[in-house]
Amino acid sequence: MFNFKKAEISDARILSDSFNNYRGRVCDYSAGNVIFWRDYYGISFSLDGDGLILKYDKIGTCECFSYPVAEKPIELLKKLLKEHGEPLCLSCLTEAELDEVKASFKVCEVMHSEDWDDYLYLAENIVTLAGRRYGGQRNHINKFKKCYPQHSFEVISRQNIDLAKNFCRNYFDNLKKESDVFATERVQIEEMLDNWEGYLQCGGLLLVDGTPVGISIGEIVGDTLIVHVEKADTSYDGAYPMLTNCFAREFATAEGCRYINREEDCGEEGLRIAKKAYHPIEIIKKYGVVITE
Repeated sequence: MFNFKKAEISDARILSDSFNNYRGRVCDYSAGNVIFWRDYYGISFSLDGDGLILKYDKIGTCECFSYPVAEKPIELLKKLLKEHGEPLCLSCLTEAELDEVKASFKVCEVMHSEDWDDYLYLAENIVTLAGRRYGGQRNHINKFKKCYPQHSFEVISRQNIDLAKNFCRNYFDNLKKESDVFATERVQIEEMLDNWEGYLQCGGLLLVDGTPVGISIGEIVGDTLIVHVEKADTSYDGAYPMLTNCFAREFATAEGCRYINREEDCGEEGLRIAKKAYHPIEIIKKYGVVITE
């Protein structure tokens, strides 16, 4: 029997340990993402000896489940289908996972939107920015260094957490966007910073003359650094490229870290252009599927 429990901050460690066995490199399979969006998507999870399954109560019009993080995911899906009944809706499947599901079950519907695909990069490329194709990013970074010689990058800790909170409040106050996602993101970033140790994230602040002008937050899952938060003050020329590079150099050089996932573009054209400018080695397509038997 599957007993689903709402994801909470106190579950970060058990979720993180479970996701480290996942090799799909999808941003949704990370403790930070699950806890961050737990209320917005109504996320709960079931974890027993067979593996981990996420459940989303607020995606579409029916309950949705993740592809299991398990040694035998198809066997676990068969148990879930038997207990849940038909139809069984799954979300955030990679192409390989979709093929496995289609080979094992009768599928009546497959859904895909490029707005929710993940951008995956070689960590080395973002760290070194070597070669002609990264000339634009290097130029922006050099301009930032020239204009703001008194810059620094600090790992987020208890010593500078208040600076991080103040920057985020000012960032959202000045942006003045109106959407449920935007409002949720603001609240959850504040919660994350208020519970920094509990969230088990890594993060950094870009500063000019001691004043924060950018923040990045993420976590390493398996061989991939997943970037959950990246915000910068665009009045500082080159702040975003500088922040992206500093964060990668600080955290993506950890032993065993080979990739960086910079998540989705959510259909925002400017964000899509910016993510493609870093030349992803793969855009990870994510699918929804409905199983009928």
